[in-house]
Amino acid sequence: MKKTQLFFFAGIMALATSACTEKIDIELDESFTRLVVEGMITDQAGPHTIKLSTTAPYFSNQPSPIISGARVYLAYNSDSIMLNETSPGIYQTPENFYGNVGTNYRLGIHLNKAIDNKNYYYALSTLPRNLRADSARVQFREGLRNNFWEIKLYGQEPVGPDAYMIRYFINGKLETDSLIEWNSFDDRFFDGLYLNGLTIAFASERRGQNIKPGDTLILEVYGIERWFSDYLAFMQRELFPQTPLFSPSPSNVKGNLNGSALGYFVAASLRKTATIYRP
Repeated sequence: MKKTQLFFFAGIMALATSACTEKIDIELDESFTRLVVEGMITDQAGPHTIKLSTTAPYFSNQPSPIISGARVYLAYNSDSIMLNETSPGIYQTPENFYGNVGTNYRLGIHLNKAIDNKNYYYALSTLPRNLRADSARVQFREGLRNNFWEIKLYGQEPVGPDAYMIRYFINGKLETDSLIEWNSFDDRFFDGLYLNGLTIAFASERRGQNIKPGDTLILEVYGIERWFSDYLAFMQRELFPQTPLFSPSPSNVKGNLNGSALGYFVAASLRKTATIYRP
């Protein structure tokens, strides 16, 4: 009886091993190039930056190709400004340019070489209001495997639908320097209320961060449109590792550019508040 069980188990293992070593060739269509736009303007003095590039093949280990020589402009009310290409693929507004709350901005992009049979792309964004941030606070939390710090915000939130994005600096260093680290949320659970220590971000030892007594934290609160908050949530979901193993594969997240273009152009209001960490 024992021998029968042993042979049966060995047969199952052999079958599983042979099935797991089967070679699968995946053919990817790398001929479809898309325009990629990354851009934000705020109600603070510039320069504000628009970055233009294209998609790259999935298995490419090279930086995404940049787009140089394009004509990029902002149109608003009855006025418009041209952006200067300050370095390849980087287009900036003048330093004295700033947006106004409630104004609708149209980003226009004229390409020298068509992408997806289009030479012209555009995006629209209206600059929203912000909350009145009073102050911030840092609170240490000891975890079982990872110590972290809660970053709390105090201030009055206005009545009506709003959304926000958070970035922060520790001793002058931007700790949230990529889209995957931009925390965003809407006000559906605290619309019109006073935020009496709302946790809006975390710093953690697992990410190599360490806030020490006397360190200065500067908190940037951006008032953003709700579509951009949803866009960030979808992007971060695609960029984080997927579980379980056979989850759907990552896909392109559509922003507010017309046609097949990817990326975003967002107008935002910006408020800053600072605190010194004292345990």
